[in-house]
Amino acid sequence: MEQLQDSTQAQDEKRCIETFLDWYNKRWGAGLVYQRAERVFPEIGNSTRWDFVIRGDRFLPWYATEIKRLINPETRIKLMRWNRFLRSITNRLANKLQGEFLVYGVPSLKLERQRRTELKRVLTDLLLSNAASMRNDEMVNLGSQILERFSEWPSTPHLNMSLSPPIEHRVNEDSCFTLHKISDTGCSFELGFAQSGAFRLNQVVIDGLNTLFDNGEVSQANAQLGLAKRKGAKGTILLLDYHLNSWYPNHVKEILANRMNSAQLSDIDSIYLIKASQKRVSEVWSARITFSSLRLSFKKGIPSPFSSWLRFRRRVS
Repeated sequence: MEQLQDSTQAQDEKRCIETFLDWYNKRWGAGLVYQRAERVFPEIGNSTRWDFVIRGDRFLPWYATEIKRLINPETRIKLMRWNRFLRSITNRLANKLQGEFLVYGVPSLKLERQRRTELKRVLTDLLLSNAASMRNDEMVNLGSQILERFSEWPSTPHLNMSLSPPIEHRVNEDSCFTLHKISDTGCSFELGFAQSGAFRLNQVVIDGLNTLFDNGEVSQANAQLGLAKRKGAKGTILLLDYHLNSWYPNHVKEILANRMNSAQLSDIDSIYLIKASQKRVSEVWSARITFSSLRLSFKKGIPSPFSSWLRFRRRVS
């Protein structure tokens, strides 16, 4: 089992770095490639090593990249199961309902097959009766209605009080099942984010990011990338491997702006959010001169920390 998990993690890391470099190379007209860090530096084969070295050719500076999962495998499995469950409900509603909807606040439920079938029937009835009269961008919490008909639905409210300004706000209650209409066409129900004040951040993302800090994974990444700088890395990048259907990088930026600035993690130069399944990349935090700004200044002919180094090298060659 452990070997299987290691293999899955290695595949996820490979997809993540390739997605980042495909995006970067197309955006900046670069030809950067990656190698496992331990292949370039065999002496770092221990837990302190960073994941990848990225570079163009042997004359250009190289960059160090570390990858951290934003959503843990257990949470990913839970979300995948809910998505399958919602797709089965969509099939029941085919030709009966028009529109596209997101739902938020789905709880962690472990139900026998008969109870899952019963919950499916309850949700199908409630979704059909509520969604038919909803306007675009309207949101309705069905939690109390579900609880009236399905006793195993959780009913204990939960407020996340661990957040500090500027992102302190109410988050999804355990009993919540919020329906959000996003389109008049189609017929689908998917997990997603709401953008109202009450559900500005999905609890899964809050928990995922805070866990990375609270468990010391971001500090570990800082130490790994600090080693890379001592080995000569021109810059360091942390990639957050993201596995949710919805894509709201600005929400991730809010949390990182608060936690990164207070943690004083000086060896991480920039952080990117990566969704390999959809080839999406977004810079969500930057400390100083970013990886992209260095490349852009070089392309425009503006002096940069390494363009003068290249000119000097040409003179002495």
